[in-house]
Amino acid sequence: LESMPRIENLILFNNDLRIIRKTLFINSSKIKTLDLSLNNLDEIEQGSFKHFHLSLITLRLNRNKFIRIRNFFFSNLTILLRLDLSMNKISSIEKNSFSDMNSLANLDLSDNCLFKLEFHLFDKLRNLVYLNLNKNLLKKLDLHVFINQKKLLELNVSDNLIDRFILNNSILSKLNTIDLSNNLFLEEFETNNLNLIYLNLN
Repeated sequence: LESMPRIENLILFNNDLRIIRKTLFINSSKIKTLDLSLNNLDEIEQGSFKHFHLSLITLRLNRNKFIRIRNFFFSNLTILLRLDLSMNKISSIEKNSFSDMNSLANLDLSDNCLFKLEFHLFDKLRNLVYLNLNKNLLKKLDLHVFINQKKLLELNVSDNLIDRFILNNSILSKLNTIDLSNNLFLEEFETNNLNLIYLNLN
């Protein structure tokens, strides 16, 4: 990429990439959209995205082979708006993986192997509007996971194994859409005073 320093939209899907080296984008400081989907990626070297931390808005890493998301994968991506991690094999996300992503509005983690969300995992995602957790192995959702998601409008947790779901207006004051379809029978379900316009429990 040394000969393309002004490129803004870079599509590298379906190239059999296995690792993102920290030198790959060294002269690509203006990239706004980066599509790395449909590869065989399972690792990102620390500092790989630092060269366009003030330009990158959309990052697609869907349909790869990530099993674990590490703390340093997305360091310095402070203006990123959209992150697609769907259709991987992610079972673990380290606590500070999203700590620099203050602007993120759309996060897609669907079709992975997540069975648990650590408390405060999304704490730094204060501008998150849409969160997709469809088709994972989640068994419950608790308030502490969403403690700072004051702007969240849509939450999709369909096709999981959830039997316990407790949220309330004091945490998610703007949430208006919840998809809980195709889960286990809910033994405990509370959405205290949420301002919902769409709720799917099928």
